[in-house]
Amino acid sequence: MGVLQQLTYLLNLLALTLGIWLGFYVVSHSPRRLVSWLTGFSLWSISGFFLNMLMAITPPPIPDTIQTWQIVLFPFWSPEVFATGMGGWLNGWLATPAVAFWHHITVLLREKKPSSWKIVQIVAVYLIAAVAIYVQLNTSLMFTEAAGDPLQLNYLRPGIYYSVFMSLLTVLAGICIYNLVIAAKSAPSPIIRKQFTSLAVATCLAGGTGPVSLLVLVDEISIPRAINTVLLAGTILMIGYSIARYSALIEGRLIRRDLIYNASVTVAILIVYLLFTWIAIRLFHIPSSSYIFVAILAIISHSLVDFARRYLEKIFFRKEERQLRTELQKLTQLNGSQQLAETLEIMLHSICTTIRATYGTIFLFEGNHSHLASSFNWNNKSNPNTARLKADDMLQLQPNHLLQSLSDAALLVPLYEEPDQIGAVIVGCPVNGVEYPQEDQELLLEACDLIAETISNIHVQGELISEATQLIQAIHTSPVSVSTEISPKTIEDLLRNVLDYAYLGNSDFAQRWIVQQMLPEEANTHIDRGKSVYQLLESVVDKLRPADQPSRDPPPREWHPYLILQWAYFEDRLNREIMAALYISEGTFNRTRRAALRSVARALEEMQ
Repeated sequence: MGVLQQLTYLLNLLALTLGIWLGFYVVSHSPRRLVSWLTGFSLWSISGFFLNMLMAITPPPIPDTIQTWQIVLFPFWSPEVFATGMGGWLNGWLATPAVAFWHHITVLLREKKPSSWKIVQIVAVYLIAAVAIYVQLNTSLMFTEAAGDPLQLNYLRPGIYYSVFMSLLTVLAGICIYNLVIAAKSAPSPIIRKQFTSLAVATCLAGGTGPVSLLVLVDEISIPRAINTVLLAGTILMIGYSIARYSALIEGRLIRRDLIYNASVTVAILIVYLLFTWIAIRLFHIPSSSYIFVAILAIISHSLVDFARRYLEKIFFRKEERQLRTELQKLTQLNGSQQLAETLEIMLHSICTTIRATYGTIFLFEGNHSHLASSFNWNNKSNPNTARLKADDMLQLQPNHLLQSLSDAALLVPLYEEPDQIGAVIVGCPVNGVEYPQEDQELLLEACDLIAETISNIHVQGELISEATQLIQAIHTSPVSVSTEISPKTIEDLLRNVLDYAYLGNSDFAQRWIVQQMLPEEANTHIDRGKSVYQLLESVVDKLRPADQPSRDPPPREWHPYLILQWAYFEDRLNREIMAALYISEGTFNRTRRAALRSVARALEEMQ
């Protein structure tokens, strides 16, 4: 091989393996989504272009007779392709359906439920692709083989329909770009907008093959076929980047580490396969085209392992074990700092645009230091001291309370995870005023509660994976010892069932020393223990009572923690009734209830 031929071969082989692997990766990680399957078909179809090139550069030996199994093995080329030399393999139609698949994807990304006109358009594009395949496979109206260098585009002489189909390819690429641009403009978040933008770039690269191929009509110009290879390889790389960076074209959130891990394992297996193929070629004089099929086989066999495992688990594992393994896989896919950063970006963007804030930031605590987790219209990288961000509730900030870059900040809302503050949300003044109305403040408080809950859930995912793994290992070992700490979650569970003595008596909390000390000598049943737990909880909650009776109606703020716990749990009143009686919003109710539960838990620990 010459240098150009070797480089072209290597480039096409790399692009072929990348396209086939990425297609299987998308489908295996989102098997129930139509867009994912269409993406897989598109990538495999584009890979057909690279396969055509590789088979043309290193064609297999010409057989004496054409066998039926050869026709079945090579359905992408006509039976005469073995005898036509290099150019015959270039006539494969594999890459043609990619246009129809990708057009279908862009329509679905623009409209989840396409209109009747869009459905007609999708069907029409599929019909055009089918006609192109028929013309390409059974006639010489598309192009015929000519003399010259097969690495040049003008090696195949254009037929009378060549310019028509190449022009249609360019037009369809333009329609796909238009669909993605419209989808990006109406995207609900910056992350989704970036998804569509990167996919539009990929479409531009693929659509560039149309104008390049039309240059064949100019006899004086010699265009290397590798140009189209580079454009289509760039398309696959951009699709892969969009999937890895923005979780495009798949269902749910993709963790970049998982993609890198999968790619690394595939490359390692591929190297082993190709190494043994190289040895076989040197020892047994196997045709060098074996590299192509061995690479395809390695990727397909490795990619199908996960599919096979899902079905084999139903045979070899019990139902409970299968469910546990499934939940662990879901937790592993959800875990990761990338998800936290992108989730906070989406939430902060939505909050600031809703309340029309000039800017917004989210700072998270790490020990005595804070770091900027997300920002909206704020580009300063300075991090204020953690002590300045500490607060029990929302603060109306005074000028220069924080950093110089945050001197005009209007509100600070603390983020709490159980009893500890884990960060703070800071927003600047509203765009059209100097302070926020009460309605916007309530909305901000509720949104920040959701942010804190989201951060807490993401942080706990890694702990859940570790605990679930330990649970699997401890199935046949001694039970795990009970923690001596009393969490607000434990108190909440007890209070939700505070009127059920049997539940209280059978709870782990009933075994604690502080409860045992309250039991009379003759008390030896779980009902007796439940009554002791009830009395203990009632006495601790009563410690939150500021005085004998509220000084006015509605009760002042210092009464809220006691009244919320007393009315919600001991008197079993509805939350909406409590909020109406105290004249507070749902967000304030939830924050006060959580703070009260933390106080009860801490008081019980101190008593113990």
